[in-house]
Amino acid sequence: MKHFVFYTLASILLVPARLLAQDIKIEDLTDNKGKVEWTWRVSVGEVPFDKPVTARFDLKNISSDTLLIKDVQAGCHCTIAEFPKDPIAPGQTATLKATYDAHNEGQFFKTISVLTNFDLHHLVTLSFLGTVKAKHN
Repeated sequence: MKHFVFYTLASILLVPARLLAQDIKIEDLTDNKGKVEWTWRVSVGEVPFDKPVTARFDLKNISSDTLLIKDVQAGCHCTIAEFPKDPIAPGQTATLKATYDAHNEGQFFKTISVLTNFDLHHLVTLSFLGTVKAKHN
């Protein structure tokens, strides 16, 4: 019985540790797959309180067709997204920007969702994360 309790507790404690240690594999499941190379996640590190921080997401059109960014939506009102309006020719690169207002102390995880002409039905979600330093009184 003691062995059963020990192994049960060990399993409960070790499983979350294994999950946290794994790298998350990000895969494009949209029709952009094989046509666009994305910067999926950006870490901006520590940022000052109340000083907006901008994450830059590079992308490359690896298809033989022209890429159009139709829309980019921020995941919340505290983030503003900017994107190129001009066509992106085959082999060309472009940069999307997302700016977070940094009005809250602590860790943050923000997303932007991208709609392209290669898949008008599915958004590609890109993310950025960091930590806003404590506000000094």
